[in-house]
Amino acid sequence: MKQTPCLNLSRKRMLKLSAVMVLFVAGACASGSNAGTSGDAAPQAPAEQPASEPAAAESEIRVVIDQTPMPIEGHAFSFGVRSVPEGYALREMQWVSERTNVAASTADAISNGQTGEEGFYISGNGQMMGFFYPDERVGETGEVVFLFANEKGEEAAWKKEITLK
Repeated sequence: MKQTPCLNLSRKRMLKLSAVMVLFVAGACASGSNAGTSGDAAPQAPAEQPASEPAAAESEIRVVIDQTPMPIEGHAFSFGVRSVPEGYALREMQWVSERTNVAASTADAISNGQTGEEGFYISGNGQMMGFFYPDERVGETGEVVFLFANEKGEEAAWKKEITLK
């Protein structure tokens, strides 16, 4: 049986295709339209946070996780940071489960975005962000954690429990 070329995209081609899609979505968001919010598949409220972190800053964090199947080899979910407190920037991303712990700094994720390595990635000049994982992790339940920090060293986190699809 002959495979359709678009169903067998390499990660690099998928990232380029995703960049175009992200730019399209970002343009729609910038226009102020609230129609079609289907990209907000995950609840927008932050999960419970440890008391030691600034609650006000965490309440301003909004991250959207999208596990819509992608036409790529392997598995991935994408995410978008929709809002953060003023002065804060993404510092680290984590996947924590009983079987696996993966952490990546922003610099690590940018490097993965350039090489197509598994784990967290940022590519397309920061327009595409996600997490590549192998077949063995499908069905694994864990927590995705995004850590943000400001210049004073204060941290805020957004956490969400998900099951990898």
